[in-house]
Amino acid sequence: RSQDETIHYLLLQAINNVYGTVCVSFVGEMSMQERQLLSTCVTQAAMALHRIDLVEKARTSQQYEEADRLKTAILRAVSHDLRTPITIIKSAASNLHNLSNKFTAEEKLEIIQGIEHEADHLNKLVGNLLDLSRLQAGTLTLNHELNSLEEVAGDVAARVWQLTGVERISINFPETMPLVNFDYGLILQAMSNLVDNALRYEPQSSAVHIEGYTHDREVWVQIVNHGETIPAEEHDHVMEPFFQSKNGGQAGLGLPIAKGIAEAHHGRLMLQDTPGGGATFILVLPLNTEGMAFHGAEDTGC
Repeated sequence: RSQDETIHYLLLQAINNVYGTVCVSFVGEMSMQERQLLSTCVTQAAMALHRIDLVEKARTSQQYEEADRLKTAILRAVSHDLRTPITIIKSAASNLHNLSNKFTAEEKLEIIQGIEHEADHLNKLVGNLLDLSRLQAGTLTLNHELNSLEEVAGDVAARVWQLTGVERISINFPETMPLVNFDYGLILQAMSNLVDNALRYEPQSSAVHIEGYTHDREVWVQIVNHGETIPAEEHDHVMEPFFQSKNGGQAGLGLPIAKGIAEAHHGRLMLQDTPGGGATFILVLPLNTEGMAFHGAEDTGC
């Protein structure tokens, strides 16, 4: 260190917040103009750090507010969704207990089946909440294997037939549809949620269509219904948990869970209007072209 060298320490301070200290080594005596220039530079740096600090605090505050809003919406909606099946179960159980001798065996069986149905509904609701919490926390474990999306669609259609006794699902996949790496159980759940949502708004006289194809190194699976068209201003919100539409309808957890599962596979869930009316949800998954296989393809050897 030279005898003519001086060390200057300046606080990076803005609006009563100290962000650090600037150490400047200077040879010789600083002129007034140099002192003012150094002070101005340090002040501007401190103000820049202060602005960054304010932006981060605002972002954190917004995240907390959004989390609190989501928590409130979920609690309100879950309380409503839980109340209905619990009321039905309690009423049915009370009738069996207090009026058992007034019911025929067939009526008792019907009441018991009603209790089982509502209990299944409760179990599904709790399962959806757990799935949503795992998706949001990023703790969902995926078991990737080469699978057929057409087989998933077939399983979904079979489940709908078992529940309703009516064939309401139309499936259309090309023969050249490749196998895709995904977690079969999770994609089955996502597609089931999308089909359940479509059936809720589909006229009883028509079918929900599941169509698959490839597009730009991706596979797209469309779930098409011809019910009510979702307003354009609601497209960005309809996949939020318990979204409340303008017409008073309330979505559950099916769509946000399907969206979360798609994103966990590095894919996405899109929404488009169905020509002529209705909504088309598109489940998009990345296509791994390395070692590509096709559903139904046979190994012919060399």
